[in-house]
Amino acid sequence: MAAFLAKAQNAHLAVLYSNTGGGSRETILLPVAPKDDEPIVKASVNKFFGTKLDEYLKAKNVKTVIVCGTTAFGAALHTATGAALYGYKVVLPVDCVPGGSLYEEQATVWSLINGPGTGRVLTATTLDSIKIE
Repeated sequence: MAAFLAKAQNAHLAVLYSNTGGGSRETILLPVAPKDDEPIVKASVNKFFGTKLDEYLKAKNVKTVIVCGTTAFGAALHTATGAALYGYKVVLPVDCVPGGSLYEEQATVWSLINGPGTGRVLTATTLDSIKIE
């Protein structure tokens, strides 16, 4: 994830972080820590709900989001669904949405690929397969 993030930052892509209510800039692991100008939204599982995430993305003219998270069935599932409902295309690197078990990871990815709101706009892939130009 750190190598991919560095590529995205070097390409000047919009990078946004999220946390739950108890998290902060300091609680994000150093290899993937945000730069000072990279915003953080705070929300429960859907990072669009009750935040300015959609406003930020629209201001940057973002049409496609890459969703990574630390909990497959939490933020990854619900933020990807939120992104689809807000009209974004969603790229889901399956190696970047860990779960407590392989079943949890597979169920989340299956739900997103086959979901009525996400299936038509979601591309499941791996971090290494995403080309940043």
